[in-house]
Amino acid sequence: MRAHPVGMAFAGDFGEAFRIGHLSASLTHGHPRATLPAGMFAVIIAELLAGKSIDDAVTVSIRLLRNYDNYEDTLATLQEALNAVESTDADLDYIKSTEGGWRGDTALVISLCCFLRHRNDPLEALIASVNHSGDWNNTGTICGAMLGAVYDPD
Repeated sequence: MRAHPVGMAFAGDFGEAFRIGHLSASLTHGHPRATLPAGMFAVIIAELLAGKSIDDAVTVSIRLLRNYDNYEDTLATLQEALNAVESTDADLDYIKSTEGGWRGDTALVISLCCFLRHRNDPLEALIASVNHSGDWNNTGTICGAMLGAVYDPD
């Protein structure tokens, strides 16, 4: 969650947004599945605030992710989520399959899936991101930050 302001602060420098987002998560978390998604989230926010599409933002975050050690698990989780957006109708089924978003990578991908699946209806995206028994406050905050960057960047 704390990577959102990092993305705002470094909207012009996506590499630095990733680095600082990653480091900010490292203050309290040591595993790459917690720290790397924070860097990705910072980049996604920075890209969205710069007027890029969510698809472009995710692409840039993946490109930067590949520069860090132990990125493979986070990338695999993200790829599964992107596939789920295309193949599943029920948000709750996908969220259950990720164990509710209690890890950084799954919190990011649940939020991203809800955003992508309901990209034309921000309220539905936000409802989907909190309407589960997992780490709903984190997934709602992450999804809400992305929605805010797209629909009300001021």
